[in-house]
Amino acid sequence: MTENPDDATPDAIESTSPEQSIPEQSRDAIDTSDLIEGYHAISEWIRFADAKAAVVLALGGAVGGLVVPTLKAYLAEDQSIHPAHWWTTLVGVMFAIWLLLLVLSGICAFLCILPFRRKGRHPALDDCKHFHPAAISAHYKLNAVEDFSKRLSTLGNEGLRQEVAACMLIDSHISASKYHFVTASIRFMGISAIAGMIYLVLIQF
Repeated sequence: MTENPDDATPDAIESTSPEQSIPEQSRDAIDTSDLIEGYHAISEWIRFADAKAAVVLALGGAVGGLVVPTLKAYLAEDQSIHPAHWWTTLVGVMFAIWLLLLVLSGICAFLCILPFRRKGRHPALDDCKHFHPAAISAHYKLNAVEDFSKRLSTLGNEGLRQEVAACMLIDSHISASKYHFVTASIRFMGISAIAGMIYLVLIQF
């Protein structure tokens, strides 16, 4: 006679729980893959910040190329009648404010795109020798394939997981730094756009 599943004792049910049925090695592998997936997500944030900074630089260069020549043309009109004797000075001040904000925006965008370094070295060089590309290339030559493979195999899943976690921490700080600069760059660009519009209105008189 078959045993009724409802008659199973709580101890029997607990002993066959899905968590315990998964081997320890499989759970470690899942944890490592989850960390790697998180690391890739952080890397995408870094690429997004670099892409935004590149757009700001391109936009700033295009706007600068269009607006800068207008000041020379405005100052060349000596016979123009302005609303006030200080009008030309106001135009010059507004142009200087616009140009300063545009330059600050470009500087912040460059600092975002600039490779992250601490004391001239990438922070991952010492802690991620078998996972981060910068650290791998710094510690292993191109023809050291066998040596790298052996060291990676002896590292084990736990060692690899520690290096991935270290990469997540390092790249999180890199991402935060880049977004700090690109956010400042976009803000300067927005304020400079307002100043530029005011300047373009002023030169019409």
